[in-house]
Amino acid sequence: MKQCTKSSLGKEDKSKKAQLKEPDVLKGILYWTVQGAIKWYALGAQGLLAPDPVVKRTQAQRAELDYVQQWLAECCEDNEGGWTANEDVTASYTEWCKNNNVQYPKSPKGLAQCLKAKGYEPGEVRNRKGEDGKVKSKRGVGGLYVYPDTIKKWGRNDR
Repeated sequence: MKQCTKSSLGKEDKSKKAQLKEPDVLKGILYWTVQGAIKWYALGAQGLLAPDPVVKRTQAQRAELDYVQQWLAECCEDNEGGWTANEDVTASYTEWCKNNNVQYPKSPKGLAQCLKAKGYEPGEVRNRKGEDGKVKSKRGVGGLYVYPDTIKKWGRNDR
């Protein structure tokens, strides 16, 4: 945070309020307001644009707080035609969050919504053989491969 080096604390101009109420000043303020409104309405749906430094800083902060993207970069890879079961996706993400001290990880539903926004296909149903050899339908995320060593499930990591 920057410190203000030119403080007027204790030296305020007490006549400023009275000056702002003078008719000529009020006309100037009204003119300035109307001109600003004209420019704003001329922009249409585009609205006001944020300055580049503000946009860049905002993007950097969002990227820093996008834990799902960080998890994807460290524990997964895109795999067109690939698929990973929801339980494995959730287990890997939860374990990654725990190891990276993420205080508030996303719920499974929130994670699925975030993955969908990033172009993956959560909720895709595939048939898989269970441990008993029977074919069962499972929900998972299409287009995503989770590295097996990042999946920790029920206290064991045997995948």
